[in-house]
Amino acid sequence: MNLRNHLQCYHNIMHFEKDALYEDHCHPDYEICFVINGEVTLKVEGETYMLTNGMGVIVEPLQYHSVISNKTQTYERLIFEFEKSVVPTEIKEQFEKSAKPYKIFYDRNLLDYAAKLKDLKHANDTLAFHSLYYSYFLQLMYLIALDHPLQSAKSKDYVPVNASVRTIIDYINTNVGGKILLSDLAKATYLSVTAMCQLFKKEMRISIKQYILQKKFIYAQTLIRNGKTALFAAQEIGYSNYNNFYQLYKKLLGHTPSQDKPHN
Repeated sequence: MNLRNHLQCYHNIMHFEKDALYEDHCHPDYEICFVINGEVTLKVEGETYMLTNGMGVIVEPLQYHSVISNKTQTYERLIFEFEKSVVPTEIKEQFEKSAKPYKIFYDRNLLDYAAKLKDLKHANDTLAFHSLYYSYFLQLMYLIALDHPLQSAKSKDYVPVNASVRTIIDYINTNVGGKILLSDLAKATYLSVTAMCQLFKKEMRISIKQYILQKKFIYAQTLIRNGKTALFAAQEIGYSNYNNFYQLYKKLLGHTPSQDKPHN
């Protein structure tokens, strides 16, 4: 397996302004956001996590998430994006369980691993570098899955999503391959369409229509990466006009469907 195709690590330092939305997206991989310095609010499918040094959150595939600053500051983090295939077989079950239902974890030792990974980032692009890089990633996996069970989120670190917004999210995730009407979502929440849309935008900082669009195309991307044809993926998310699907895919994901075909 070529790990570079299945596992990515990013080290970011950002300069935040108070209460600003900096990122919002979803993707087909697992993601671990680990805070090295600073404070940040991470919203995952509407649930709010307040993170500080040494804290992280596991984001499961296809979950919409956004980064919001808590105050004017410098924020430093490590991001791991990876496919399930790179998690060691012997801990896959434990890792998947650890990602639910509370995603917050804390371990001072991870700060040491973060510092080492930052150093590795500047190493030459060699096989030895990638092997060492993967070894630190494995230590992280084992810490999460075995040695350091995830803690239930404390009230000060976690705020659950609004009940109506959770109903909308669950409905969309369940019906991502079908036609989703705003009127049906409104009925499910016992709200008017206007009130529902306003509530969702306030809580999620994205419109319902844009949320549905992102979810559908990341779902299509997942199908293509799992070996389905782009035409099949287009039809699966309700696009009978392949050209429209193709153009939107490029616009939303930044590349063509063919670039997501499976690779080793």
